[in-house]
Amino acid sequence: MSTSVKGQSINIEKSKLIKIIFSFAVMLVFVLMPPIAPITPMGMDVLGVFIGTVLLLSLVDTV
Repeated sequence: MSTSVKGQSINIEKSKLIKIIFSFAVMLVFVLMPPIAPITPMGMDVLGVFIGTVLLLSLVDTV
């Protein structure tokens, strides 16, 4: 997939893009999901960002 912006192009593999979208979807699900009994709404947000970040660090090659 190639996106061109003012002469610059960004090449991202399709599999990597799917992993990135999946990780952000996990974050969004935790933001939209009602909190489980002992966890506050802000705690659900923090938990979603934490899990999404761990997924991004482990699934997407950052090097």
